[in-house]
Amino acid sequence: MADGNPDENHVARELTRSFNAILMHDVIDGLRRAEQDKSQGVQRDLIRAMFAAIEGSVWGYRKHVSSILKSLDELTPLMDMAFSEATYFVNNTGELESQSRFIPLTSMIRFTTRVAQEISPDLTIDFGNAGWLEFKRAIAIRHRITHPKSISDLTIVEDDVAVVTRSLLWLLGIIQEVMEATNLQAADYLSFTRSFLAQLVNGDAVALAAYQNVLRSLENS
Repeated sequence: MADGNPDENHVARELTRSFNAILMHDVIDGLRRAEQDKSQGVQRDLIRAMFAAIEGSVWGYRKHVSSILKSLDELTPLMDMAFSEATYFVNNTGELESQSRFIPLTSMIRFTTRVAQEISPDLTIDFGNAGWLEFKRAIAIRHRITHPKSISDLTIVEDDVAVVTRSLLWLLGIIQEVMEATNLQAADYLSFTRSFLAQLVNGDAVALAAYQNVLRSLENS
């Protein structure tokens, strides 16, 4: 859920779809080429393409969850800084400055999922299962071909490709589950808000009393 007018929201959704489509097209193309060409370079390219899709999917995942939290007024300043991978400090001239703070991929996935579960308690994402352990294996495979120190680091075996492929599918499954659950939560909140506003407009006594109580509590806080 993006801020702004409906036209801006439509553009944002279309850009996200295009972004994801490009990433997944690269994966599909890489799988097709890797099936026909078993050379090491092609296998490494496939793993890089799948991790580009993983990184891009996690980026969209965190943006989605943070926007849902914001729409529900549940996004705290600390959460916002974590999602933005930023921290703030006062420099020696007394000015406020921001500083980028890299958050590891696994930490960002766990954080995004945890805060999603806070607003959708029925979500039961298990990070103690084989899928999560295999995902961390996939990251180790990506790390050694991205930062090689020997020929063996660059060598891809069939199981490496299988691990990364299963990890991508596992992650996409979790992201879909969480997005669906948080979308429902946001839809319920929007439905309640619309109903409550309609009651206020119609002069419903219970709604008016609840609204006045909220105003008083805000004034006294």
